[in-house]
Amino acid sequence: MLDAELSLEAGMPFDLRWLERRQGAHCVLVIVPHGGRRIGPPGAAAAHPKVNDLYTAAIGREIARRLDAWALINRSLDRNRLDANRIDQLLARAPEFLEMTAADVGAILARHARAVVLLIHGWNVIEPRVDLGLGRANFGADAEQATQAFVSARAQFIEGPLTRLARDLAEAGIQPSFGMRYPGAQPQNLLQAFTGRHQQSGVLALETLAAAASCGRIEAVQIELALSVRKPGLLRQRAIAAICAAFGPGMLDYAGLPAGDSRRSSSLAGPLRVQSRAPCRSSLPRPVRPRFGLEFYDPRAGAGGLLNFDLDTGVAGGRLVLFLGSRKTALFTTEAVPALGKDTITLGALRLRRRGRTVEGRFRGPLVVLSDGRDYLDLERALGRCRLWRQASLDLRFAPWSVRWARADSWWREIFRSRSAWREPALPGWASAGPAFGRVSGCLERGNRRIPIDGWARLGLSLTSAGGQVFRERFSFWTCLAGQGQTMAVEARQIATSAGRQAAASLFTEAGLTPLSLQRLCARAAGSQHALAERISVALRRLPAEPGGSGARLVVEGQGRTHMTARRPGPGGKSFLTTFGFAVFQADGMRGVGLFEHSSLCAGA
Repeated sequence: MLDAELSLEAGMPFDLRWLERRQGAHCVLVIVPHGGRRIGPPGAAAAHPKVNDLYTAAIGREIARRLDAWALINRSLDRNRLDANRIDQLLARAPEFLEMTAADVGAILARHARAVVLLIHGWNVIEPRVDLGLGRANFGADAEQATQAFVSARAQFIEGPLTRLARDLAEAGIQPSFGMRYPGAQPQNLLQAFTGRHQQSGVLALETLAAAASCGRIEAVQIELALSVRKPGLLRQRAIAAICAAFGPGMLDYAGLPAGDSRRSSSLAGPLRVQSRAPCRSSLPRPVRPRFGLEFYDPRAGAGGLLNFDLDTGVAGGRLVLFLGSRKTALFTTEAVPALGKDTITLGALRLRRRGRTVEGRFRGPLVVLSDGRDYLDLERALGRCRLWRQASLDLRFAPWSVRWARADSWWREIFRSRSAWREPALPGWASAGPAFGRVSGCLERGNRRIPIDGWARLGLSLTSAGGQVFRERFSFWTCLAGQGQTMAVEARQIATSAGRQAAASLFTEAGLTPLSLQRLCARAAGSQHALAERISVALRRLPAEPGGSGARLVVEGQGRTHMTARRPGPGGKSFLTTFGFAVFQADGMRGVGLFEHSSLCAGA
């Protein structure tokens, strides 16, 4: 039954036709809060619509069947209409869900010494990973923080079944982590219903669950499955097998251990602690998140992409975006703090390494592939349509052409010298290190297919990151040009804010960096505003050497070759649409390639 047929007006109670309920013989209760699908356009429910956890209903159903477990599965309800993982929303509009949960746990406890609750969720990173949430992000915290946390399982459970699950997942090629992204610590998170937090809530179902949890009779864990692990295929089969092995009948072996409530112990999850890479604090002013990486394109192969890292902390990460033709895209993402070495920056399957005067890029891992990158405008639809390449590889070698790079051997170390010195590239030419331009070579391989790459690239802080500046509209571009025995690069940004227009540009040559005056930067799109840029026109003027003088004029013309469009969260709680891709450019008899980006506030934001 689709939730479109339910009562959906704000404040109205729901019937429970969206809920699938199963009774079992085992001591496990499987709960899937976000197994539904969105009905209607992405902006129908909220400015930042939440994505439903695709495929989790089927995964939860399969786990329950194999274990002969109890189950409560949201099979159709859009989380933007009712979030079944939020206690306050359930109390207001579907209290029967909590009553059923308490009744099923009670039925389990009538037959078994303890009830084990598995909350199955989806995490929309592509790196093969399963994150385990138990109510606290960092078990190495100080004693004060530890006593304030409501942990959803005892040490015996964590060191027994959960440790086995982590080991089996790692052996299956799936990275386990602990409280890395979604620890389930917020008071209204459904996981907290299986702790002692709500003993004085005045709600019978919550008080019943809290009482059982406080005496050590409930163990609960939030299991966050990455997209590559949820998509049908080998990784999904391995993850389900590992979960069923960890929580099968043999799990009860730990039940003979003392039943006292050791949930507040700071020593919990010792075996798992080393597998998590919890984000650390940053001295950067939020919400600035500098993004550093390599952007490259080969016009003959029609292939290129972005391999970059977020160098902020908090929700940091890395990604590889590949354009394979005019519309086809491939994507890899991960969330963690990149590891910075003397000559490397690494995060999971992604790596950049400085080797002498060159920089090497490397990727080994899965990719999700869409035939049309415009589908990312609706993320939930895109995740449902994409195909999974379980293993692909990319090797790149970037050789800067700038003499300045060759002479500045400390360039790489200057980039990473101090995180506190990084700042958002609001305008080009932001740092003494600046970007580097040059040639790139390498290949993308998947199975027997090999795509050679021989083109142009830029290495440095990205112009396409969201940044911290509130704006109505933003255009950015860079191009690397060659011809007539010379090379040069140009990059520019134009920003429209409530206070007016800001613009700046820079010219990069063998002689160094020269500021330019940006007179015009516009793009004519095919069909809609956020479509492929048919024509990019940029008019610049070199700043005169003498006040009042007139500098030489430079006109850059481009034509879009690839693009993708996505809805992204922006500064100030706004959402905006962004289109970016690669184009071919020409100026002053020279030709080359580059990256363009156009972002604008969503209607009503």
